[in-house]
Amino acid sequence: MAAAEGWNDEDWARLRTMEGLGMVLVPVCAPDHTAEWAGCRSPGKVPIDLATGHHMREWTARRGSVSGLDLDGFRRVQESRARMGRAPFGVGVLTGRPLADGRRLVSLDMDGAEGLADAKRLLGPARAPTMAYRTGSGGWHFLYAVPGDGPVPSRSDDGGHQGMALQGDGRQTVVPPSVPVR
Repeated sequence: MAAAEGWNDEDWARLRTMEGLGMVLVPVCAPDHTAEWAGCRSPGKVPIDLATGHHMREWTARRGSVSGLDLDGFRRVQESRARMGRAPFGVGVLTGRPLADGRRLVSLDMDGAEGLADAKRLLGPARAPTMAYRTGSGGWHFLYAVPGDGPVPSRSDDGGHQGMALQGDGRQTVVPPSVPVR
């Protein structure tokens, strides 16, 4: 199979690993998609419905029914988009949802010097191993599995991409190999 533009077999294997851990993967719109969805206020971050090709603008109201991607079907969609010269869709992961081992996924989104300083204070010098990656705005996302009992509230000290946000129940975060949003 031909790789979707910019995506390779290692990227697909990484997504399969995430899926195997019980992460619920969702397609998100492409960061450069004005021809498809004029007026999108969060390019590259809004979940989409692959069946209709439309934004799931009210996806948080339906988040309990979002079941995740069929990665084989998604790969075919990405390859079709590449053949048509369209930017690839991205991938998000739902936070707050149970993982295969019963723990729940949270994301720490840190932007700017303030966000990194907050994370160091919160996590201390001996941070637990996690999946970490740079964001399109130059910040960092750290994914953690936390105990599965009780809600995982979201919290934000983000003052316009300067600070730290905890993404828990009812949120999603964009993950690699998605094209970074600038």
